[in-house]
Amino acid sequence: MSKKTAPATTKKRGGRKKGVSPKSAGEWKPVFLATLAVMPVVAIAARKAGVSRAVVYRERDKDKTFNKAWTDAIEDGLDLTLASLHKRAREKSDLAAIFILKAHRRDTYGDKVEHLGSGENNEIEIKLNIPPPPHKDSLVKRLLTSKKDET
Repeated sequence: MSKKTAPATTKKRGGRKKGVSPKSAGEWKPVFLATLAVMPVVAIAARKAGVSRAVVYRERDKDKTFNKAWTDAIEDGLDLTLASLHKRAREKSDLAAIFILKAHRRDTYGDKVEHLGSGENNEIEIKLNIPPPPHKDSLVKRLLTSKKDET
């Protein structure tokens, strides 16, 4: 009786075929950066460029020019996202409008309580972002003046 063996696989770990080298940086970098500038998500841009996230992060750490181009592409992508959010807020989304107002008018629409983490002795640290009431000084003066008048 002959022993059956599993068929030889043509793929190596990481999804590459045996004997096929990964794309050179010159091939994938422009695709990665162009995708990142439209969709600022590293996993999606790396997939579109045909390389792993590990490869792009390694290259970013080694190449200062690529690192700068990456940062610029992310900023471009975030600008597009913000423009889309503004359009959506104007046309149909109260929630989008709320997020924009919270981001750009933080004093008025931002969160009033901010959790800063745990401090020494595991005490919870919070910051209250409550602006002073309008015309605080004039209110205090009126109260002090009315107290003087009563005496």
